[in-house]
Amino acid sequence: DDKERAAHLAEAGVDVIVIDSSQGNSLYQIDMIRHLKAAHPKVDIIAGNVVTKAQAKNLIDAGCDGLRVGMGAGSICITQEVMAVGRPQATAVYQTAHYATKERGIPVIA
Repeated sequence: DDKERAAHLAEAGVDVIVIDSSQGNSLYQIDMIRHLKAAHPKVDIIAGNVVTKAQAKNLIDAGCDGLRVGMGAGSICITQEVMAVGRPQATAVYQTAHYATKERGIPVIA
């Protein structure tokens, strides 16, 4: 179970847990961020992947400490086709990073 593994990591003294999903703006990830921040407030949570301001807002509102930006840029990645999400990477990085860093004070990994 993911929550149990995260608890073991927190008990071992990790500083950061990264939740990386091809489409990070999901109820599962939002619920996991909320759980982790409540259960392990000293552990930073980096969440993603996101490509829009709205997606970033949802994860930041859930409590993440950092964002992973970018989706579907790999040569065999089909996320944009299957999930009907994604956007040109430069636009995603620029707009999402501007919102996260300038408006919300959240760092971005792209």
